[in-house]
Amino acid sequence: MLIDSTPLPKLPVDCIILLQGGGDFGDVWRGIQECRLAVLEKYKYHKIVIFPQSVFYADELLLKKDAAVLNECRDLTICARDQYSFGVLKKYFSNNILLVPDMAFFMPRSFLLKACRPVTHERLFLKRIDKEASSNQDCLYKSQIDSDKDNWTISDWPTIRNDILCLRWNLRMVGWTDALLLRKLYKVASILRWLTIAHMLYIVYPIVAKAGIHFLSSYKELYLTRLHSAILAVLLGRKCVILDNSYHKNRNFFETWLYDLDSACFQDQ
Repeated sequence: MLIDSTPLPKLPVDCIILLQGGGDFGDVWRGIQECRLAVLEKYKYHKIVIFPQSVFYADELLLKKDAAVLNECRDLTICARDQYSFGVLKKYFSNNILLVPDMAFFMPRSFLLKACRPVTHERLFLKRIDKEASSNQDCLYKSQIDSDKDNWTISDWPTIRNDILCLRWNLRMVGWTDALLLRKLYKVASILRWLTIAHMLYIVYPIVAKAGIHFLSSYKELYLTRLHSAILAVLLGRKCVILDNSYHKNRNFFETWLYDLDSACFQDQ
């Protein structure tokens, strides 16, 4: 979301608002959730759709507080991307709740096949380095990796390492927009904001997606801790072992959508 420092504009009543999906609905990535709540409070009389989300709250009081805000929305649809999240939303939220798979499954097959690379490496252990990392993710394959280091690569997702130039430029453009807003140069900031969004949609996203496809497709064996890396492996037709994150998002998604696939299995840590 690019709204954390942007004044929310007036919108016509027939305008439909779409909010991003992902794994940030709850109290783990609270900053993004607060941005979402600000939009929902501002536009509670509009039709709003939240794209597929994984939901997790460690604090039930905060869950009830968020539910009170969302339940005030007149026409809100929340899409859950796993059965557990669907159950939480149905229990606490009075909005229209749907169970649907992740938006990444809509990636065109032609795009995937064109960006796919031949296998040049043996094994990848995709290791999370953020707050969703499981405390024991290193334990499962430590003995195997230590005994065969030459055939293992340990790395997080390429974009997390922030080594893609266009992505760094997009982050700078967001910073410049914030600086203009602080100086109350709203018209200039608005233009730069739209340029930032266009740059993200038409330049950054395709490059980032290709980087992920190049990265995963070059390995023979995949051991994955990130949900979207597992989805991408499935779309590429590559066999993978899926490991859990800190709050069982990966397990919940696997048990909802991927449990009957021959190419994917879930490994308890």
